[in-house]
Amino acid sequence: MLLLSHIISYDIWYYILHIMLHNRHLYFLHKKHHKKRYNELTYLDAYSGEIIEMPLQSVGLLVPYVIIEKNNVILFSAFIYIFVRGLMEHDKRFIWLVGDHHILHHTYPNYNYGEKWIDNLIGTNKNE
Repeated sequence: MLLLSHIISYDIWYYILHIMLHNRHLYFLHKKHHKKRYNELTYLDAYSGEIIEMPLQSVGLLVPYVIIEKNNVILFSAFIYIFVRGLMEHDKRFIWLVGDHHILHHTYPNYNYGEKWIDNLIGTNKNE
């Protein structure tokens, strides 16, 4: 359950941060990540962006660590899961496993800001 709390916390924070990074005043921090579109993306593009993005994204992962329980093994496991998931979500070869939800965001940047569950909940989901 603690592992799941890290992942959900990360997903919520990532969604909020991603919406903020698409704001015209902050987009300069995220623009580099959107250089490639749907057909050009590979796992190498998952963490391409400005140097500040990765540390900012990680804040959500740490919330349960600070509030609920300090468990280094669970925190590291959650980090590995989120890191690998991010790689797969940027590579069409893994659509069969993780879907194309985030890849579509690179074609329709006003939709699919986070994981499919949160985009469905908030109303920012787009299927092609």
